[in-house]
Amino acid sequence: MARDGHRLVQYAERLTVLRAVFSIAAVAIVLTVGAAALARVVDPATFRTFGDACWWALQTVSTVGYGDIVPESAGGRWIGAALMLLGVAFVPAITSIVVAVLVSQLQRRTGGQADHEMALAERLERLERRLDAREDEGGH
Repeated sequence: MARDGHRLVQYAERLTVLRAVFSIAAVAIVLTVGAAALARVVDPATFRTFGDACWWALQTVSTVGYGDIVPESAGGRWIGAALMLLGVAFVPAITSIVVAVLVSQLQRRTGGQADHEMALAERLERLERRLDAREDEGGH
């Protein structure tokens, strides 16, 4: 478990916008293809081809739901219900996590820059005070 957690941390640290988009798409694709495969096995009378099952799963996970293909067996409906819930909750949750990681990275980067700028400003203030002090000594 610790190793998996370590991998997730490493992945989060290397996350870019492009990787984030691919990660979100990968989750949606895995859900869609997985549900399509299950639906094809559980309800072959409705889903005569894997393509039909993929089309139905894509409609369901995206919550579009055209209704041109619907599961007829109880197992197919359970798969559909699970896919609907995952499409409404899980995909947006993954998206939110990815966005939070990207925002955190941005804050760390800009926070570090702000700290550096603050340190430079403090150094400048000290130099100004020294110059002012020397001017006061030389002016008297």
